[in-house]
Amino acid sequence: MTQVSVAKTQVSIAKTQVSVAKTQVSKAKTQDGLAKTQVSTAKTQVSKAKTQEGLAKTQVTIAKTQVSVAKTQVSKAKTQDGLAKTLVSTAKTQVSKAKTQEGLAKTQTQGRIVKAKVSDAKSQVSVAKTQIIEAKTQVNVVKTQVSVTKTLVSLAKTQVSIAKTQVSLAKTQVSIAKTLVSLAKTQVSIAKTQVRIAKTQVSVGKTQLSIAKTQVTIAKTQVTIAKTQVSVAKTQVSKAKTQDGLAKTLVSTAKTQVSKAKTQEGLAKTQVSKAKTQISIVKTQVSITKTQVRVDKTQVTIMKAQVSKTKIQASVTKIELSITKTLATLAQTQTQGRIVKAKVSDAKSQVSVAKTQIIEAKTQVNVVKTQRLLPGCLVWIREAVREMSQRKRGRGRPSLNHTASTSQGDNVEMDDDSNLSQTQTPTQVQRNLEKRSPELVARKVAEVVQYLLVKDQKKMPIKRADIIKNVVKEYKDVYSEIVNQAGKTLQKVFGLQLAEIDTKNHTYILINTLERLEGDKMKVDESTAKLGLLTVILSLIFMKGNVAKEAVIWETLRRLRLDPTEKNSEFGDVKKLITEEFVRQKYLEYNRIPHTDPVEYELRWGPRALKETSKQKILEFVAMIQSKDPKSWTSQYKEAQAEAVPPPATPGPSQASRR
Repeated sequence: MTQVSVAKTQVSIAKTQVSVAKTQVSKAKTQDGLAKTQVSTAKTQVSKAKTQEGLAKTQVTIAKTQVSVAKTQVSKAKTQDGLAKTLVSTAKTQVSKAKTQEGLAKTQTQGRIVKAKVSDAKSQVSVAKTQIIEAKTQVNVVKTQVSVTKTLVSLAKTQVSIAKTQVSLAKTQVSIAKTLVSLAKTQVSIAKTQVRIAKTQVSVGKTQLSIAKTQVTIAKTQVTIAKTQVSVAKTQVSKAKTQDGLAKTLVSTAKTQVSKAKTQEGLAKTQVSKAKTQISIVKTQVSITKTQVRVDKTQVTIMKAQVSKTKIQASVTKIELSITKTLATLAQTQTQGRIVKAKVSDAKSQVSVAKTQIIEAKTQVNVVKTQRLLPGCLVWIREAVREMSQRKRGRGRPSLNHTASTSQGDNVEMDDDSNLSQTQTPTQVQRNLEKRSPELVARKVAEVVQYLLVKDQKKMPIKRADIIKNVVKEYKDVYSEIVNQAGKTLQKVFGLQLAEIDTKNHTYILINTLERLEGDKMKVDESTAKLGLLTVILSLIFMKGNVAKEAVIWETLRRLRLDPTEKNSEFGDVKKLITEEFVRQKYLEYNRIPHTDPVEYELRWGPRALKETSKQKILEFVAMIQSKDPKSWTSQYKEAQAEAVPPPATPGPSQASRR
């Protein structure tokens, strides 16, 4: 329901965003209209400025014409000035000549004539001076006109400059207006995009609401399934209690027969001591059987009482059988032989019935265990089958130039999610755990346990990234606590230890920590045979100094009538089993020896072997095979003793019946 409310809130927020986006679109359109008005005004100003620029250019042309005319007048005035100066010079020359002649005329009779000429010359000089003054006046006038014209030209140029400046300003205003238009359009586009995003968020919110409702429905369905399973479990408990009553009845019957047998105790006094010894042996065997049952039980508390009572009945029946057999031996020389034999037969029948009940009780224990692990297990089984089928389709013989790690493709995809649990402190994990529902965390722990058990069927290493991706998912903030609880469950219920074999890539395996009990018969199957072959190879590598060439391994196997180049009825392709399957399972490392021609390879212990067994156990295995003392191999014995902390179990034959 929380997810539904969150989804509704998201839908409401998205609708608000749509409203805000529409308001922004309206504002952007208004700004777009204002910007277009500014563009129109700026264009009008540009037109006016261009008109003023044309007028100014016309005035400049007129001023230039006036300057040209003034320059022509100046030139004419200068010419007249030159002529006037020439006339003045000529007049002065004439005056000088006249004076000379006047001087000569003083002594002559023509003085009057000369004076007249001098007077004329002076008149001409006076006229010439007047003309010079007029010419200078004209020059000054012309210069004034030129100055005025230049001033007009300067003013015209100033007007042209002002007009150009106005044009530039108008163009700048046009550019600014266009920029404003572009910004307005951009704002409109952004607003429309925000509207689309808001609508998308509304759609996503509705989808999340639908998903949340679906999850609620699924949760209700799971609750119904869980209730059904509880009902089935209660029915089985009822059946178990019924069987417990039957077992008690059998115990009562057996006790009655024991009391009857005790009435014949007087006839068996000579065998009492032997019978007591046999009873003690039987009690010891019963104690061993009880210990084995305590180790093998899956902590199904409902079934413990039934198994315990059934085994007590079996032990009592065995004791009675032992006593009855003793009495039968004595009765062979007496007249009651037939009666005793009949009782022996009855006791055997009761023992058979008790054994059958024990088997049924164990079967029910396994059924209850399976039902507890069943929810969600089918999903992981399907996934495991799909992955195995894909691996079979895509698996080819690896190139001999690749090492073991390359042939496995052991690269771990580490996303930010998988690094989260590493960076958190225990306090942070505890705070995150308090935010989670204990029931949901417990369910995640159960799912992790199921996932690890399914993945371990092929003895393939399990990557932390896969656990987070496929199981933990949104609970990654409490990953460390979930894995810790899963490890405790595996250890307590199944006797399996969750061990990390690669701290860099965070790869895990499951290790069996249960030792095989005395008298526990080993089931010989394909996995047992493979473990036996693996134990031989590990022994050979250890005895060869922790590394053995491939050729030495093949030669040793040929002596054991296992040719790696031929198919074996029990192992199939022996070479592929050793160099690929055992390598993928991390039991062995298969590496190329550098600088060898032809190419040679060597084998070493893999990280799983180092975790599951110890050099001490392997040395004891070799000593047992060769009937020698482990101390006979001095260097290997010292190395085994110096091993820091031996792993809890061995992958040899002693583990086969448990895995």
